[in-house]
Amino acid sequence: MSVSQNTQNTQNTQTIPAFMKSIANFAKDNQISTKIFKQKTVARNKRAKEISKERKTASKILAKNQLYEQKQLKILEAVALKESAKQAKLDEKEAAKQAKLDEKEAAKQAKLNEKEADKQAKLDEKEAAKQAKLNEKEADKQAKLDEKEAAKQAKLDEKEADKQAKLDEKEAAKTEKLALKEAAKQAKLDEKLALKEAAKTEKLALKEAAKTEKLALKEAAKMSEQTDRKDLIRNICEQLGGEITI
Repeated sequence: MSVSQNTQNTQNTQTIPAFMKSIANFAKDNQISTKIFKQKTVARNKRAKEISKERKTASKILAKNQLYEQKQLKILEAVALKESAKQAKLDEKEAAKQAKLDEKEAAKQAKLNEKEADKQAKLDEKEAAKQAKLNEKEADKQAKLDEKEAAKQAKLDEKEADKQAKLDEKEAAKTEKLALKEAAKQAKLDEKLALKEAAKTEKLALKEAAKTEKLALKEAAKMSEQTDRKDLIRNICEQLGGEITI
C-alpha cells in the first residue's frame, strides 16, 4: 500500500464518526439478496391464499353450524311450548287444589276466630263489670271526700261571711254617721239659705205691697174724685128737676 493511500485512509478515519461505521456494517450484514426476497414473497402469497381458503371453509362451517343451531332452537322452542302448556295445566290443577285447601283452612280459622272472639268478649264483659264496681267505689269515696270538703268550705265561707257582715255593719254605721253629719251640715246650709231667701222674698213682698198700696191710694183718690164729680152732677141735675143717667 502506498503512502498516499495510507494518508487518505487516515483522513477518512478521521472524518467518518464511529457510529456511522457501525450502522453501515449492520446494514451490510443484514442485506437480503434478491433470491431470498423472491422466495419470501412467494411464501407470503402462498400463505395468504391458504388463509383465504381457510377463512372460506370456516365461513361455510359457521353457516352450517348456525343453520343447525336454528333448527335445534326451533325444536327446543316447540318442546318448551308443549312443556309450558303441560306445566300450565298442572299449575292450574295445583292452584285449584290449593284454593280448596285454603278455603277449608279459612273456614276453620274463621270458626277459631269466632270462638276466640266470644271468649274475649266474655272476658271483656267480666273485666268491664269489675272495673264498673271499682269505679263506683271510687266515685262513692270521692263523693264522701267532696262532701267533707264542701262542709269544711261551707264553715269557712260562713266564718268569712260573718266577718264580712261585721265589717259591712261597721262600715255602714260609719257611712250612716258621715251621712247624718253631712245631712245636718246641709240642713244648716239649707236653713241659712232659706232664711236668706225668705228675707229677700219678704223685702220684695213689702216693696211690692208698698207699691200696690201707693197705686191703690192713687186709684182710690181718683175714684173718690170721680165719685165726687158724679155726686155734684147728680145734685145739679136734681136741682134742675131732670134725670140724667151717669
